[in-house]
Amino acid sequence: MSKKTRSARGDHVDFDLLAIKQQLATKPVPVGVNERRRFIDEKDGIKSKVVAPAPAALPEAFQIAVEAVRAAEVAASSDVVEGVEQNIVVSKTKSK
Repeated sequence: MSKKTRSARGDHVDFDLLAIKQQLATKPVPVGVNERRRFIDEKDGIKSKVVAPAPAALPEAFQIAVEAVRAAEVAASSDVVEGVEQNIVVSKTKSK
């Protein structure tokens, strides 16, 4: 027997049915259902948004950025900076 009551507005409310619907809503959708939905949408001309996977090189890029920041901090704190490509020494003093 289901629990049927009336709400303050006078509508019939079935709490057992609401509990069942909540359980169904929290379950993940099976893979076959998603494939059917995508097929139907593509047949009707609706293009679905495909979520691109996160790039795998992101940790490497982050590491490169961290190294660049550290190098900039070291360069800012030292009195003399060496040019790597031109092999010259550049002083940080201001010239007038």
